[in-house]
Amino acid sequence: MPVQKINIGAAPNDKTGDSLREAFALTNAAIDQVNANTEGIAGKVDKAAGMGLSQNSFTNEQRDKLNGLEGSHWRGTFLSVSALHAALPTANAGDYADVDTGVGSDVQRYIWDVSDAKWVQQGAATTITAAQVKALYESNPNTNAFPDASASKLAEIEPGATANQADEYLLNRANHTGTQAMETVDGLPDALEALKGEAAKAVQKTSATGMAILPEGPPIDSPDPLPEEGLLVRGNSATGKPEWYDRAKAAWKSFGAEGGSELFSYAWHNGPRASIAALTPGRIPTDGQQITLLQYPDAVAAVLAGKQNVVTEAMWQADATKRNCWSSGDGASWVRVPDLNAVQAGTGKPFYLRGGPDALNGTSVGDAIRNIKQTSIGNLYAPPTAADGVIYQTSTAASLNLANTSTFALTSAGLDVSRAVPTADENRVKTAYGVMTVRVFTEAANAGSVDAATLATQLAVVDAKVQALDAATGFTILYPNGGSAAAPANVAANTRYVMPNPFPGSHVLCEVEVRLPTTGWFKPGWATNTTIAYGVSAGMAAGSLAETPYIVVQTGRDGVAGVAAIIAGTVDVPTQTTAQCRVKVWKMKGAM
Repeated sequence: MPVQKINIGAAPNDKTGDSLREAFALTNAAIDQVNANTEGIAGKVDKAAGMGLSQNSFTNEQRDKLNGLEGSHWRGTFLSVSALHAALPTANAGDYADVDTGVGSDVQRYIWDVSDAKWVQQGAATTITAAQVKALYESNPNTNAFPDASASKLAEIEPGATANQADEYLLNRANHTGTQAMETVDGLPDALEALKGEAAKAVQKTSATGMAILPEGPPIDSPDPLPEEGLLVRGNSATGKPEWYDRAKAAWKSFGAEGGSELFSYAWHNGPRASIAALTPGRIPTDGQQITLLQYPDAVAAVLAGKQNVVTEAMWQADATKRNCWSSGDGASWVRVPDLNAVQAGTGKPFYLRGGPDALNGTSVGDAIRNIKQTSIGNLYAPPTAADGVIYQTSTAASLNLANTSTFALTSAGLDVSRAVPTADENRVKTAYGVMTVRVFTEAANAGSVDAATLATQLAVVDAKVQALDAATGFTILYPNGGSAAAPANVAANTRYVMPNPFPGSHVLCEVEVRLPTTGWFKPGWATNTTIAYGVSAGMAAGSLAETPYIVVQTGRDGVAGVAAIIAGTVDVPTQTTAQCRVKVWKMKGAM
């Protein structure tokens, strides 16, 4: 800020100027301003004569680059080598000097060897070439080769060509203008000509959804890469079959033969079960057998996910009308196939398959026929006699005279539908029996050198037979009179005990054992004569109980065990009127 002057007034003592105190205050302010200006001036430089001041500064980097130029490595000319060593005992990489001893001797060039820290003679200074000078220069820091080609390329660029445009603008093809002849692009005409021969392999879209028809060819013929969307179909000249591309497994697959190749396609096999594996790999009989997740992962996973009609294993076993469904098995590792062929005990007759509305999907019904009626059978005493009628005359009784006016022959009439239509033990359409099958896999994993698909299907057939055999036989232990394995109950002499047959609908074999406090389990046998009866016997119900599935245990009138009843004398016991009892029951193959 400018220095303020002291107002001394217009005339002495006219009282118009500053007071003494004000004057000294202005003086102090002026002194402070002078001191501040002095400090500022001390930090300035003097202007050199003939030169102007500039805002640009000379940086250390620019200084280092200047030092790296050729002139900075030239260290001068010396009269002798010893004079060079004395003057420059050390130097920098790239430094050099000349030694000239005088008239009549050639100049010798010496270069500083950094690794050995000494001056090394390089020959006469007059023999260095331009290429050597260039190489020496470009070996220094911050120096690069600048060939003529780079100079020509730089000359062709207009000043500020891209200086004012961002990368986004320069990379946008919409901002590119001008044309270029195809022939000027190296290799482009030949490449386009070669693509003409591959045009037949191009994917032809035939619908908006991306469906594609590929040209006929061996399995390896296909566009590369394949389109990422849409259905791909091709003809395979090697197999003569159309194929579709499975994106999930990255493989071409056949559409399959008649009967359906998709998972869970059901088909009728007109041949023995043993031929299913060889003729239609991937199919197994629908015999109500178990299949495991390890054998058929896709099928079991789909069943457990509800992709088929599925019921619980308990319902499948208890309700024969649900045997047309899959069983969910244990809910994790195995499921049960529908028993469409009626192989399992209790299923009844094989199923007749048909479609229906959603309300009936997954259900089954038993056989039935339409009602058969005859509203008039003619004269009571003269029923129809035609050979093909459902009502027919069965016999003629003695004559009956009514009021001595007429005589009639008393006859009996019967109803037999088989006289009019075919009959059997079931109602059915005209039937040819074979084996109903279902596809549980469409391809084999890790096929190797054997026919894994056939092997897997044959294994399923054998597994079904084993399961059917297991289902046809069985074993359990019953404990009469409300007993259990943990607490067997006593049976008393001259008593009958009735228990449900654990294998309803099947024949069983029973074996009775009793146990006393002093013995283990043994067979009590049976002994009887006109006066005594000892022992225990068990078997299937007879007489009026035969219509219901029961096991009957009968004890002797005089005791449940006695010496006379023990077979071969294996256990020596006195006569017992009570004893703990159990019945071993074996299920026999073959339904009742």
